[in-house]
Amino acid sequence: MLLETVCAQLMNGLVLGMILALISMGLSLVFGLMNVVNFAHGLFYALGAYCAYFIIVTCNSNFWVAALLVPIIIGLLGAVVELGLFKKIYDLPHYFQIFLSFGLVLCLTELIRIIWGTIGKPVSVPPEFNFIMHLGLFSYPFYRVFVLIFTVLLAIGVWSFLQKTELGLLIRAGIDDREMVEGLGIDISKVYTLTFSLGTAIAGLSGVLAAPIILVYPEMGPDVIIKAFVVVIVGGLGSFRGPIIASLMLMTISTMTVLVWAPLSDIVIFIAMAVFLIIKPTGLFGERY
Repeated sequence: MLLETVCAQLMNGLVLGMILALISMGLSLVFGLMNVVNFAHGLFYALGAYCAYFIIVTCNSNFWVAALLVPIIIGLLGAVVELGLFKKIYDLPHYFQIFLSFGLVLCLTELIRIIWGTIGKPVSVPPEFNFIMHLGLFSYPFYRVFVLIFTVLLAIGVWSFLQKTELGLLIRAGIDDREMVEGLGIDISKVYTLTFSLGTAIAGLSGVLAAPIILVYPEMGPDVIIKAFVVVIVGGLGSFRGPIIASLMLMTISTMTVLVWAPLSDIVIFIAMAVFLIIKPTGLFGERY
């Protein structure tokens, strides 16, 4: 029984780590390209989960419809937020961005409470995935195995987009040298909007994937954003693989700590961050894309 529990917790760490990796991936894109400290990024994850709840439960639709529609809806919302709010403060000091994003968190979190209430909302696992899979030494819910595989494939897809496509090359060039891109006659503001929208769409899809695993509740956005920033810092600013490896590592440490002493499971992430930064202040892979 102990071996089964340990194996199950390891899998939980990988699954939750990959969901956090997707959220951190979008945050890292926005942070790396636009140099924007966006504390509201977790809200798009929460809104993605609530949109999934609305589509699946309220509208009595299915998981696949939510997985298709929610990234589009949240991506468009991200574009509106970028054009209407963040675009106006790019050249201002960082504390303007912090105040704006923090105010956005307060307003939208309260709006979520008004619309959906303060009690957590359950989202059922898709029927086709609602069974237990036997993995040799232990059994595990198949939906979580699906989430792990899907998030890995999605991360590979985003990496391929950034590395292999002309638009991805443009985004990476904007991260490395914004002035050079503008000097070539390219409207960097459109690249900003696209990148912000892509990051929010990924966060929204993360919310869809997480909804059947955890309760959907109003504070889930603010709760996850702190962990996402820890992951980005530990992984290394400007690194694509850094947040993925850091999130897997930190969430595995957190889930395994539950077996030893549950109250320490959230604190251990910050202890690990302090240790990593003492050893390597630039993070695991402090490099550019």
